[in-house]
Amino acid sequence: FGDLRLRYEARSATSTFPISGLAPNTYDETLDRWRYAARIGIRGDITENWFYGLRLDTSNNPRSSWVTFGNSATNTAQSTAPYGKEGSGINVGQAYMGWRATPWLTVQAGRMPNPVYTTSMVWDPDINPEGVAERLNFAVNDNLTLFGNFGQYVYETYNPQDGSVAHDGYQFAWQGGLNYKF
Repeated sequence: FGDLRLRYEARSATSTFPISGLAPNTYDETLDRWRYAARIGIRGDITENWFYGLRLDTSNNPRSSWVTFGNSATNTAQSTAPYGKEGSGINVGQAYMGWRATPWLTVQAGRMPNPVYTTSMVWDPDINPEGVAERLNFAVNDNLTLFGNFGQYVYETYNPQDGSVAHDGYQFAWQGGLNYKF
């Protein structure tokens, strides 16, 4: 499976919040750029109860596979795209294994597709959390099914002041609901 996507992005931002190194009320930035994303992967069953997935992306960001056309030159041998975004490359976007323990319980671990129910207002389906997730799916009868999604993920924090990244937190997701066929 896979996809190739292209988009034009235009953003504009102004800040009155004091930013280190800039005079007060002077932060104004316009961002016009072409972006692309390429993803290719494989997923399948190892046995009846075990499954796997592996996907390669153009970005190493677990929140987005989009990268900007045209890297900018820097003083180092490595170049980065504009606005502190990394350039394109081949990166592991997903690498996970799962186990269907029972007909109503599935457990998976690794960098996985977002296991919680998402909408455009709740949580981005492009997010690939890293950690462990459990899915419960229990059919009460032919019309009613109860479900629960649980996740324990490693959370990455980013400090915009010095650009440092730390893995010093965890994120927990709990979600429950029902599906009813009318």
